[in-house]
Amino acid sequence: MKPTTNNQQLATALEERIFRADTDFPVKVAWASGKLSGRGALAYHGEMELHFIKRGEGAYFIADNSYSYQKNHLIVILPDVIHRSMPHPDSDSYLEKWSLFFPLSLLPGKLNMPERSSCLELDERAATEAEVVFRIVEEEKRSRDTLWKEIVTNQLERILMLAVRAGTKVDTDRPENPLVKKLIRYIEEHFREELNLTVLMEEFSYSPSHISRVFKQCTGLNLHQYIIQRRIAEAKRLLEEGALKVDAVSSEAGFSDFSLFNRNFKSITGFTPAAYRKISHPDA
Repeated sequence: MKPTTNNQQLATALEERIFRADTDFPVKVAWASGKLSGRGALAYHGEMELHFIKRGEGAYFIADNSYSYQKNHLIVILPDVIHRSMPHPDSDSYLEKWSLFFPLSLLPGKLNMPERSSCLELDERAATEAEVVFRIVEEEKRSRDTLWKEIVTNQLERILMLAVRAGTKVDTDRPENPLVKKLIRYIEEHFREELNLTVLMEEFSYSPSHISRVFKQCTGLNLHQYIIQRRIAEAKRLLEEGALKVDAVSSEAGFSDFSLFNRNFKSITGFTPAAYRKISHPDA
């Protein structure tokens, strides 16, 4: 199958095959291969997200930790967890990976679930099983033969069980920093409000330079970038829901200036908020 092409504003060196999610069966599977360029923006959504690394190296910032990944690693990101991808600074950043997104509501009954978002190291047998899952989901979504949804659902449960059974978790790149955890938790609770380095300095009683240094060491972003990207992630979620007008989304996501919201949104996503909403709801 030939890869689909994205809007040129969002083009990277990656070659992707992305299958649009069905409105009644929203499972998305993608294959990507090529050179990575730059760091990904913060993402936040209600879907389960998994990445199986076939080749390459890089890192993911997930919640409040940073994880390095390489071949045969399975990256597990639980719903409603902030995260972003980062290329490996010491590699050629060539990557081959499978990605899978789906809401847990598709799976019936009690689930075998990973306890937390993490990066897992798979042995060769588990890695082979994991890749088979992605390939089956891709093929079933493409062919849509009899009982394809049931087969895909079975494979989603299977990949979660593989994640639970994987056992070996990849250590974080650096020791967990209690201050960064507190900062991220505070930002998560207050990003819709007036929020800047001065507010955080007063709240946590540390110097601005110390807060800025430890935060960027952990997340790869300075505080201002993180807050802006967190607000844009929330705006994307609201635009995908489609219930609010664009100007209301701007305010709800924490922007007091609508023109600033538009500029930041387009800079980070490649689309204007209105265009992004139209893409998210093509039939609206």
